[in-house]
Amino acid sequence: AQAPRAPIPDGVGASPLDGGDPGQWERLRAAERGFTWNQSVTEVTVEIDVEKCSAADIKVTLAPRRVTVKRKGEAILDGALHDRINCEDSTWHLDSGKQVVLSLEKIKPVFWNSFLEQAAGATPAK
Repeated sequence: AQAPRAPIPDGVGASPLDGGDPGQWERLRAAERGFTWNQSVTEVTVEIDVEKCSAADIKVTLAPRRVTVKRKGEAILDGALHDRINCEDSTWHLDSGKQVVLSLEKIKPVFWNSFLEQAAGATPAK
């Protein structure tokens, strides 16, 4: 677990060259939506907090450009991905019954600007 960071003031560059954290803004916004995500050049890791449940209560559907996570039939995450993933090499697990962790393998080894396409009408967790 990372220590909480102070919000980035308006007008301050997020570039590490300016002393910033390039993923901080995205993590702060994503945390408000009920999930956080991080990435390497080849993989995206998404953590979604859920009410205590078993893995049988969770249904994850992975498509090359879309991800859907349901808990007891209710969509807690549904949206178009920023870029394509390799569905066969992507996995998920339920951590301690309270957090769904997705490990998504990217098709192209590039950094994504965002996890979900904003214009696609993603349904974030409430």
